[in-house]
Amino acid sequence: MVYLSSRAIGQSHTTKQYLKSIAQDSKQLPDGPVLLSPTSVLIAFRREVIERRPEEFKIAALTDLKKLFPVKQPFFAGFGNRETDVTSYRAVGIMPARILIIDPSGRVRRSDSVGYVSSYSSMATETVDYLFPPLMRRLDDYERSFQAFSAFTHWKSVNEQSGLTDADIEAYETKRKQSVEKAKKK
Repeated sequence: MVYLSSRAIGQSHTTKQYLKSIAQDSKQLPDGPVLLSPTSVLIAFRREVIERRPEEFKIAALTDLKKLFPVKQPFFAGFGNRETDVTSYRAVGIMPARILIIDPSGRVRRSDSVGYVSSYSSMATETVDYLFPPLMRRLDDYERSFQAFSAFTHWKSVNEQSGLTDADIEAYETKRKQSVEKAKKK
């Protein structure tokens, strides 16, 4: 999960706090990195509000991100709240059936307006497994070669083990939910 906004990097704190505060029926957005425009606040504001072309930054950022992966299409789906988001996702090859738009009332629909309408909470509990199937699949030799010779496999320590336990994850989730509640009270 990657969050993408054409807001300026100077607005990163506000943007991250906003994403943490979004909740629907006690369901919150998952954590993930936030990619923001490296330009100044004024330039980003002009591009997004005055020129109404936020997709320029988003297409460039998604294209750069796509180049980091060895597979042809690393993006499975895209969520957005504007038609410019649809333009951005289509420009990097995301199928229209997997571009989902969230309207101001919180309903989620396909960008091509074919059939699917849901809420974020019902999607999270009822249809997520149909929209986002498990990623278990066999790699071909070409893809396997990228896994064998990547910066990750080259630089990782052989003895490096993740000491992360379920208790650590639960503690993190508790702390994250408390920070969201604290942010809502402000």
